Amino acid sequence: MRNHLEECPAMLLKCELKCGTVVSREDMAQHLEKYCRRGIEHCKLGCGIELSRDELEMHVNDECVQRMIPCKHCKRNFKVCDISNHLEECPKMLLKCELKCGTVVCREEMAEHLNNDCGRVIEHCKLGCGIELPRDELEMHVNDECVQRMIPCKHCKRDFKVCDLSKHLEECLKMLLKCELKCGTVVSREDMAQHLEKYCRRVIEHCKLGCGIELSRDELEMHVNDECVQRMIPCKHCKRELKVCDMRNHLEECPKMLLKCELRCGTVVSREDMAQHLEKYCRRGIEHCKLGCGIELPRDELEMHVNDECVQRMIPCKHCKRDFKVCDISNHLEECPKLLLKCELKCGTVVCREEMAEHLNNDCGRVIEHCKLGCGIELPRDELDMHVNDECVQRMIPCKHCKREFKVCDMRNHLEECPAMLLKCELKCGTVVSREDMAQHLEKYCRRGIEHCKLGCGIELPRDELKIHVNTKCVQRMMPCEYCHIDFKACDMSNHNKKCQKMPI
Repeated sequence: MRNHLEECPAMLLKCELKCGTVVSREDMAQHLEKYCRRGIEHCKLGCGIELSRDELEMHVNDECVQRMIPCKHCKRNFKVCDISNHLEECPKMLLKCELKCGTVVCREEMAEHLNNDCGRVIEHCKLGCGIELPRDELEMHVNDECVQRMIPCKHCKRDFKVCDLSKHLEECLKMLLKCELKCGTVVSREDMAQHLEKYCRRVIEHCKLGCGIELSRDELEMHVNDECVQRMIPCKHCKRELKVCDMRNHLEECPKMLLKCELRCGTVVSREDMAQHLEKYCRRGIEHCKLGCGIELPRDELEMHVNDECVQRMIPCKHCKRDFKVCDISNHLEECPKLLLKCELKCGTVVCREEMAEHLNNDCGRVIEHCKLGCGIELPRDELDMHVNDECVQRMIPCKHCKREFKVCDMRNHLEECPAMLLKCELKCGTVVSREDMAQHLEKYCRRGIEHCKLGCGIELPRDELKIHVNTKCVQRMMPCEYCHIDFKACDMSNHNKKCQKMPI
């Protein structure tokens, strides 16, 4: 069988080239020749490459230099190996302008572009100035820069070549010029003579009022109106008109001129009214106090003196409201029955003089009194209440255990005997019981109380340890044999174990 299997034509085998296909032995040769994707073949386009069948299709479609591809400009088909030569001559291929004007045109239209449209082609200025410039700069040159172009004079509006305009401007009659005398006026060249003769404000003239001053026209009007000593002006006090040069002498005598009061009261009156003002109305004029205190003061201070300062003026007592002279008010205050005074005992209360005795007798908290409970303490009235309620040893307070009331001074003795007072157990078991129940607690319930073992072993222990002793330690307790399960006293168990028939040997 082994030999047969090595030659069996129907036996399935994996492809020798490891393409993954399984075929019979008799079909293996045909598979390798025609169908195996790992089988080697020549490129059918004739480039000479040998590749496996599964790589050859991608090579023919995407990599072979003999495959046909279209030119992306003219759309004709060429071999990949020839396409670069074609692109050097393709009439439809887009190229940037040779003169770098930025335009992109196809190769067959490049000559026409350079002849008609390209802005970078050099041409002569058509106005004859001799300049050579690129076509796209020439129009701006002709319109804005060429010295042979015609432009109008901005003054007379006639057209001149740019190169001739500066000469024309030196003679143009319509050209506006600043006044030669620097008055700031701008006039045309043809009107300049008339301006200087009649209108220029910088031309020098004599003052028409006869003061002898010579000034320019623009300063002369202001001089005549505001500065000339020969001009007429009214006196601002009496309204008479006088020359400026005579005004100072007039002001020294003008009866209507306003002057400040000689006594410096601040009032301004005319020269003719000054004497009457000083005699009757000036607030700085000296007068005697009308209340008879003998003081002499200026009128403006006298009213304030009479109202606020004079010792002879009448003022009300602020307590009893009766009127007294200022000089007498201090004597009155020493006796005034309505004067508010602080309590003599410094309780902080303020009462009038006439009510002070009643306050001390009935209301003052600082008056000393005896404790009404009879402890003998003397305290201020306002502290006595707190003493009676909270501090006096004669006050009654309830016992917090039995609730009966006792004097504070007797409470300590009572607490030493109070049957309801809670005490800690004398044996320190931690229990708290009243004094009257302590004996019963110690006798019956205290876990630290000493008792005899009830099984009769003779041991004496506290109650809380006795239960453990009875259950686990007492030699008189009954316990079962672990073999025969009969109960024996703990003290007899060792003898029983020596004789127990159930005990294993």
